[in-house]
Amino acid sequence: MSPPGALAGAAAPAHEAALGKVALALAHARTSGECAPLIAAMVGLRPLLPSLPSPFAPVLDGIEQRLQSSAMFGEESCSFSLHDLYDSLDTWIERARMRLREAPA
Repeated sequence: MSPPGALAGAAAPAHEAALGKVALALAHARTSGECAPLIAAMVGLRPLLPSLPSPFAPVLDGIEQRLQSSAMFGEESCSFSLHDLYDSLDTWIERARMRLREAPA
């Protein structure tokens, strides 16, 4: 049996690595204001989507699209705040971690 909090199966380290990479990019974006590295890191989340419930994909797509808009046009010309987007992505990461830990091997 896996220790509490550990992801089951051989894919677990890959899932955690992808989530961890985006979490680090998110922390960097919060401090630097640079979205491009975060958007690039989010590509690594795509392989996780088949292992997650279907609502995760459109939520991730929405966050990514708004981040891209913000990067192209500047936050002041968008109808949403970067802070809120960062919070949404942080919530997505935590919920994905939780679901992947619950997933059967």
